[in-house]
Amino acid sequence: MFEGSEKKVEIVVDDSAGSLRAAHIPWGKVVARANASILSKISSRELDAYLLSESSLFVYDNAAIMITCGTTTLIDAVSEILNFVPAEAVRLLTYERKNEIDPDAQPTSFDDDVARLNTKLPGETILFGDPHGNHVRLFHYRRADFTAPGDDITLEILMHDLGPATRNLFHIENGREGIQAQTGLYHLFPGFTCDDFVFDPVGYSFNGIGPDAYSTFHVTPEQECSYASLETNFQFADEEAVNRTIQKVLDIFQPASASILLFQSHGFNPALPDAYRLDRDEPAALYGYDIIFRNILRNA
Repeated sequence: MFEGSEKKVEIVVDDSAGSLRAAHIPWGKVVARANASILSKISSRELDAYLLSESSLFVYDNAAIMITCGTTTLIDAVSEILNFVPAEAVRLLTYERKNEIDPDAQPTSFDDDVARLNTKLPGETILFGDPHGNHVRLFHYRRADFTAPGDDITLEILMHDLGPATRNLFHIENGREGIQAQTGLYHLFPGFTCDDFVFDPVGYSFNGIGPDAYSTFHVTPEQECSYASLETNFQFADEEAVNRTIQKVLDIFQPASASILLFQSHGFNPALPDAYRLDRDEPAALYGYDIIFRNILRNA
């Protein structure tokens, strides 16, 4: 059984750290510390996007977002980044873990990881969702001068128990072209350059980038542990554009349940998607971000 649920870190730095895209940070070594490897890379004017053996890494001059799955040790990669970035240069660090299907198989727990982070950048934690069911735990550190940029947004859709037709798509025999043609993932964010990989025998990862934004999908299609996720910081024109994207993603993957996590400073309040009912709704506010966490269940 493969663990699709992800761990994620985001770090924002000031100019004293230098450009995170520059050669002084060996991103291959950072990724290796998480027990993953770089498969490919694409770049735009503002960012580099690395497709990993377990998920993705996005690097801007002043920020990096790394997402890993399986039994990776993302916390070790965070420690490696902080070997190259002085603590005083960090304006924001968030560390997120989705609940795992088999937490006992993980080399560390969220609490273990937070204990290590607190020795370097003391922060606080938040729980979104049911602690005994679908949930996300978030550690956050911020320097006193950090507030959310006015145009910042991140949308995460974390999906369990995918529909059988969808599960059957993400097999090596269908190839990249077959998956692209049957899902439409390449067309969700117009104008993005795309990079993807089909694992043998099953599994799929996708990165897309525009001039200054990214999107990423990861799919674990095995029936006993099926899971898929989307994350993007695409600048949606309005609330209706957010609604359309959420609905399209759910229509593609047909999950039995999904967690929607939206960090924003826009005031968007997405509608309940068609064919789903609300299970939990937990809004929050954090240093200028309005946060929406919703767990939804597919109607019978």
